[in-house]
Amino acid sequence: MRYLTSLAVLALLFSGLRAQETLFQLAAGPQDLEIGCRVGSAGDLDGDGLDDLWLTGCRLELGQPRDFLRVVRGADGATLLERLFLVGEDLRATVRLDDVDGDGQADYAVALKTPGFGPQIGSFPAQDFVRIVSGATGLDLGLLASPGGQIVGFGASLAALGDLDGDGCADLAVGSPFESTLAALQGGAVFFYSGASFALIGSCHGPVVNEQLGTAL
Repeated sequence: MRYLTSLAVLALLFSGLRAQETLFQLAAGPQDLEIGCRVGSAGDLDGDGLDDLWLTGCRLELGQPRDFLRVVRGADGATLLERLFLVGEDLRATVRLDDVDGDGQADYAVALKTPGFGPQIGSFPAQDFVRIVSGATGLDLGLLASPGGQIVGFGASLAALGDLDGDGCADLAVGSPFESTLAALQGGAVFFYSGASFALIGSCHGPVVNEQLGTAL
């Protein structure tokens, strides 16, 4: 996420009986730099019969820009849940998952990148990783990183899948477009994770040099 522009209002539109009918406008808070960079359905969290929404953005916290995942009520835009990420964690992709922890609420996979800090190379290296975030509490349920342990764009794209391993839980695909093999430099890869245990259950590597498989899913 880049902190280049501020969005004053996020307009939420409904296309149904009357196309593009505005249901409500969600105004940015006084510290919000961006809202609505990504938006999706969160299901009906509050039991009012209407789907709620998740969205991402960035706000100032003690003078520092911090990305967030926010869930708002579909009826009026009131905030139901917010997860504020750490300073320097650049939010890259978000996808809603099934109920991972069995609490009755859908959860989220959030891909983040840190730029790295420190005067010496490797003192605080940059990282690509994916947080699994509870849709009920906003707390971490798991953390995924590139199996190769390198800065390879892990989390450039995310996709919620069906049940690949037969454990009864929907699984997760994570794109990593700069992964390399001996046969294909930056051929890219897609890694598949169990939605029950977050264990790696499979992968697919691009066979062509610079194919960058996993750029989008």
